[in-house]
Amino acid sequence: MNAPLLPSGLRDLLPPEAAGQYALVARLMERFALFGYDPVIPPLIEFEDTMLPEKGTILDTQTFRFMDPLSGRMLALRSDITTQISRIAATRLATTARPLRLSYTGTVLRVRPEELENHRQHVQAGIELYGSMSASGDAEVIYALLEALQVAGFGEIVVDLCIAGLLDCLLTGEAEAICAATREAVRHKDTGALPASLPCRKLIEQLLALSGPAEEACRRLSGLTLPQAALPLRDSLLAVVDKLPGVAGVTLTVDPLASAGFEYHRGVCFSLFLPQTRQEIGRGGRYDSLSSDGKTVSATGGTLYVTRLLDAFAMPAAGAPVMIGDSPDASRSLRDEGKVTLHRLSD
Repeated sequence: MNAPLLPSGLRDLLPPEAAGQYALVARLMERFALFGYDPVIPPLIEFEDTMLPEKGTILDTQTFRFMDPLSGRMLALRSDITTQISRIAATRLATTARPLRLSYTGTVLRVRPEELENHRQHVQAGIELYGSMSASGDAEVIYALLEALQVAGFGEIVVDLCIAGLLDCLLTGEAEAICAATREAVRHKDTGALPASLPCRKLIEQLLALSGPAEEACRRLSGLTLPQAALPLRDSLLAVVDKLPGVAGVTLTVDPLASAGFEYHRGVCFSLFLPQTRQEIGRGGRYDSLSSDGKTVSATGGTLYVTRLLDAFAMPAAGAPVMIGDSPDASRSLRDEGKVTLHRLSD
């Protein structure tokens, strides 16, 4: 057939890759449960105004929409699950004691693939912690994700910490054109492109230069003179690093001004990488969520990108299947032992 079978960015998962995805998700979710995170299953589609409360965001531009023939309202096909978990926490579980720990897994679909990637359909698995403002909560989420990954067989992991909102603090009061040029220069880590008239140019150069291993980066970060509004953000990062236990195989780095993908976050955020692929396999951090009475609730969480993890996931070796007769009941004991049975269907 000359025509493609599927739209661009979508694919079928065939054996054994499909079995690998099931096995990987099961391991991650089992470990989340052992940390006290209860699973929830949100729907694939919601009303647009509840799925996407803020217009003009990245999620807004990445989301498919269509009209609901029953209600006449616009529907949104989810491009991320975190906003759905926030809705569930604020409404269906509004009276549940805080802190509230929830886990999830599911498929998301996006309008366009990310840079250097062809996939538009992704499987996510993650956790969210609501009602805790402490650095211990941030550390717990990061550690739970790391432990789940290592139990699933990913031994070497890089955790890169950043401070969402720090650059905004430094640019308070600056003209929009200056802010836009500065953000673009910071995104590319191009100090030469920073506006010459920017009062905090030297400070931004220092923050960009200290990116690296966490211990040295935190030492240099604590010695910088920052605006008063930025001090709580810096101190929160230092506290999280202090509370994260050393984990064999895990490398901890700090990049204070990294902000790509953290548009609705404010505070300590992180990205997870596998050294062998150099691809981001998880992301998360602290953000504000609204409660049912309109009050702001602090939350933190993280998402693992199962689709990307599959490329490096080692499926456990399966034993050879056992050929048996045409009586399924007679072979049940074999399956109870975990053996694969193949029934003889004809002579």
